[in-house]
Amino acid sequence: MKIYLLDKKLVSEIRNHITLRTTQGVDTARSADEPGCHVSPILALLTDKLLRGQRMEEMLESVATEVKLIDKFYKKAQTDSTFLLDHKFSLVTPFCNGAEHKLRESIPFIWFLQRRLTALKPDESTAQVRDEILANAAQYKLEPGNPLVITALAALYGHEQAQQIIRKDAGKVSENNPLSEAQIDLINICLLPDLASTYSKRVWETSDKAPFDIFYTLLTTNPLLNTFAASLGVSAHPVTTQVEGKDVIECEYNMELTTDFFPAIANDGAQLAELVQKITAPAAPTPAAT
Repeated sequence: MKIYLLDKKLVSEIRNHITLRTTQGVDTARSADEPGCHVSPILALLTDKLLRGQRMEEMLESVATEVKLIDKFYKKAQTDSTFLLDHKFSLVTPFCNGAEHKLRESIPFIWFLQRRLTALKPDESTAQVRDEILANAAQYKLEPGNPLVITALAALYGHEQAQQIIRKDAGKVSENNPLSEAQIDLINICLLPDLASTYSKRVWETSDKAPFDIFYTLLTTNPLLNTFAASLGVSAHPVTTQVEGKDVIECEYNMELTTDFFPAIANDGAQLAELVQKITAPAAPTPAAT
């Protein structure tokens, strides 16, 4: 099931076009038609409001309000995406291009997450840290629906796989490897759709490490990231063949990416409701010092 970026007003206009033969909104819909690119339901909810020059306080208030609607929207998105497909529309926002730019934009936020989420203080409220994560995401021009932001929120609220990815040992950093192992994991989470679509190519054993090769290595040697990627519907396995007397490693993908945040949770109403409740619940009072 593909989830498309749906604007409720625009979908309504398309319905009117089909049922009432009106034309308003249809040109806009067709100009946004980019088959094969997917975005998350939460991003669909937030993007329109967050790109209108809101102050930080207004943005955070919008996030808190809109996150409560994830489960309702997800069900609605399934209905509307089926409706649009049935009527030859695939209304989406491009999400598969600009991987290098996305990587550059993401690295400062990754460093912030690792510093922030590995040094939580006992007297800090979860809501305070959540707001800080969202504020920094906005500073680095990352939408709240970005996989890194969702991973951070999930880690903050106890999602074990996301927590381990962000909090595990930073690994060795050298001149030749300026990014730690954990940071590479996070970058690859951010770029999962791009790597799968852009770097599906053969990698010679004797060649330099390509981004695709890093992705293949992570998916086939890192159980934690493999499990996380599997929850996104991404799997990979190596295939070794002989070409001109040399071994060629080819990575075959099973790509069924439907959303860019925890589809396993999104498709489970109980788990989703629990996560939404945790994200939106008031912070517990800080125990008084004794």
